[in-house]
Amino acid sequence: MTSMANANPQAHLSLFKAVVISDMHVQEHIKDATSYLQIEEKSPYHNPIDALLNTIKPEGISGNVLLCPGDIADKASPNGLKYGWERLIQIKDAIGASSIIATAGNHDLDSRYTNSLWDPLENIKALRPFFPDENRTRHYEYWSYHFVVHEAEHFRVLTLNSCAYHAGQNGEANHGRISRLTLDELREELINFQLGSPKKVNILVCHHHPTLIPNVNIPDYGSIVMGESLLHFLGSGQAGRWLVVHGHIHIPNLMYAQGGMASATVLSAGSFSAHLYPELQGFARNQFYD
Repeated sequence: MTSMANANPQAHLSLFKAVVISDMHVQEHIKDATSYLQIEEKSPYHNPIDALLNTIKPEGISGNVLLCPGDIADKASPNGLKYGWERLIQIKDAIGASSIIATAGNHDLDSRYTNSLWDPLENIKALRPFFPDENRTRHYEYWSYHFVVHEAEHFRVLTLNSCAYHAGQNGEANHGRISRLTLDELREELINFQLGSPKKVNILVCHHHPTLIPNVNIPDYGSIVMGESLLHFLGSGQAGRWLVVHGHIHIPNLMYAQGGMASATVLSAGSFSAHLYPELQGFARNQFYD
């Protein structure tokens, strides 16, 4: 992922670099056929994570922070989720990042109660180190308020849980959502952060896409309800300039959101290791961003 100088042209020119890995879809068994990343696969030549780790040092891959926009596991596999989170920590250490910041994907929550009788969040909340980053307080804030802000010296990452309502009404698991209450609280907090320390790189990480990708001739599946309202606020300039990083649709794309001079830049991260749907195979590839 291209290094970004601070969005304020008068700020210091310290470079900040984010590394992105999305939609790993870790499966438990080699017989499963929807991902290249499977726990049982021991060969470094067939395990995408081992291949990546063997590439990091020779290629000089490094970053300040590792971002993961969700779907670590496949079909809410508890072992896949645990294995994937542990491997992400290894990648974070290998690239020399100070932090790993993730968000929940629809495959990380047991919203269909396949492996849990009463709590679809049980396995992801039980991850150690803490999820969505390794800080206990931010862990609690994320699960309580559906978003949390990670503030560092040169960057600010807003982590949004677009799967917050997947255990609710019928049909909620089919798309993302940000509620009006969450949007209002998020707006107030980001404006306060911006007033207190404006000269930082701002990144929002979510799983579902907040807006459609133009000129892609496939049906939309799962965009964030009120996602355009979120982008409208981020593009208002009230809280600085923003890069939005999401996963879910496995379509690599980089574009500006609708709006004026302060419009957010939106990176749709391709899947790291999922078998791509036939309708995507003509123009999408598995990807990793540094």
